[in-house]
Amino acid sequence: MEYPQSFVQKIKGAFGEEGIQWLSHLHQIIEVYEKKWELTILSPVDNLSYNYVLNVKQINGCPAILKIGVPNIDFSNEINTLASYDGNGSVKLLRYEKKDGIMLLEKIIPGNMLFDLSEEEAIEQYATVWSKLPRKVNLSLTTPNISNWFSAIDRYVESDYDFVEYPPKKFVLEAKLHSLDFMNPSNEFLLHGDLHHENILYSDEKGWTVIDPKGVVGHLYLDFTSFMVNHLPKNKDVKQVLNNRINRLSNLLHLDKQKLVEASFVMATLSMCWAIEDNDSYWRKAYYCAQCFKELLIEDC
Repeated sequence: MEYPQSFVQKIKGAFGEEGIQWLSHLHQIIEVYEKKWELTILSPVDNLSYNYVLNVKQINGCPAILKIGVPNIDFSNEINTLASYDGNGSVKLLRYEKKDGIMLLEKIIPGNMLFDLSEEEAIEQYATVWSKLPRKVNLSLTTPNISNWFSAIDRYVESDYDFVEYPPKKFVLEAKLHSLDFMNPSNEFLLHGDLHHENILYSDEKGWTVIDPKGVVGHLYLDFTSFMVNHLPKNKDVKQVLNNRINRLSNLLHLDKQKLVEASFVMATLSMCWAIEDNDSYWRKAYYCAQCFKELLIEDC
């Protein structure tokens, strides 16, 4: 079976030899579950990333999505999170098999993404969707804690990067200090972990619906930054746009504005550290957004 070269390269880059082996057996996995779950395979989706995602038809004629990934903790955690959501504000998980890294999901029709809306409409619908998601942590499951994510900040601080090119350690250390304000175990909930415009799709049946959760336990205020820094309107002052999103979400969801700015500063800095580790030029955008949040934090003090 032939796969898009861009998809193959992403898998090899992210998973190395394990990814290469998975690709060599992917067609067999599809064939097994096509028969086992009585599916008709139609076509892959256009925007493949780190999972192979297919449009399929169930035996009852209903469309669905077959998602296959390298079996690992992250894929299992996505399954666990979707099971916890149980279709409340999210896509419905129909069937799954963790050991083979495969899940069958309801197909969201027509599937327009949140960025199709105007800026103000997108903020309002985001707030509505975010408030629908179940937040209770299932203690019987091993869901990663967001504190584990912050090890990337520690690695940056301990690194020997060229700090003429990259942001100074002092900046990252300040974000680490602020992160401590969000590490109270008594105030932790199940977070989506990556809730931005592309992960909220429109369903004729359910309205705006969440897909692709990372699933992580942490403070509620740490769940907004992916949206804050995504699809920033062109030809507008970035700091002003970020401030507007902060203000609107604070008002709509009755959040403490200063703590939301603080959490956004922390998470944008974390994204910057991840991007630098991955040699991804996105780090510059993340750093700029983190600087904006830091300035807003100072202004609000």
